[in-house]
Amino acid sequence: GKGAFRLKNVVCRADIVVFITSINSHGALRVAKTECKRNGKQFLPLKERGVETLERILKANAVSNDERFMQGG
Repeated sequence: GKGAFRLKNVVCRADIVVFITSINSHGALRVAKTECKRNGKQFLPLKERGVETLERILKANAVSNDERFMQGG
């Protein structure tokens, strides 16, 4: 439907997708995850919401990306 189309467009424009599972549907999860995989986007599902949770996951993700870059991967 229209919602899936809009979600696909948002994912395509995003650098990284943070998906809060506690407030989104299973259908939206499936669409977002599939589109991320198809477009090579990073997908970060979160159960909790809040600034602290987002900051923690983004920092952890940035460190793992830096390590991959430094290792040539």
